[in-house]
Amino acid sequence: MGTDGKVALVLLAAGQSRRFGADKLRAPLGDSDVLTATMESGEYASFDARYIVVPSKELVIERPVRWQSVVNREAESGMASSIRAGVRAASGHERIVIALADMPFVSAQHLDQLGNAGGVIFTRQQDGRPGSPAAFPRHAFSRLLQLHGDRGAAALDWPYAALMDPDDGWELKDIDEPADLVAANRRPR
Repeated sequence: MGTDGKVALVLLAAGQSRRFGADKLRAPLGDSDVLTATMESGEYASFDARYIVVPSKELVIERPVRWQSVVNREAESGMASSIRAGVRAASGHERIVIALADMPFVSAQHLDQLGNAGGVIFTRQQDGRPGSPAAFPRHAFSRLLQLHGDRGAAALDWPYAALMDPDDGWELKDIDEPADLVAANRRPR
């Protein structure tokens, strides 16, 4: 992707962890935690810039050189506010890839494929529906800024969107509940 500032990664890390019952992003995953594992995939991918959307209580980011923090003071209103905050921060780029911080197994290769492709692309989820991570060209940014509530980008109508399959179905595993973390820690890394 180069160093010309064209493609940015926006990592959404401002969720409330309600179903998990504690801060799931700091939950132990292997030798690290969920957030660090997710950020590492983003660092191995060849993005020109990386943004991480955090709640107003300011999540501590241990890699400040590689990531620009974007504070979402409306995080409690749902995912749409984090998408809007991330899109506004990355609006100077030609393309953005939006990923979720609770999906630590998404590969750098999959992120790169989304970033290098054209048009609107969602990752095909196991049930066939469009989901995260997803990539958007500049002309789609204004539509993303119209999102409200606890809705992701797939809630909008994207008539020309494509779907991309990850190489491994495990990449779609997210950590929403404690049982998800137990299963993730049983998987060899």
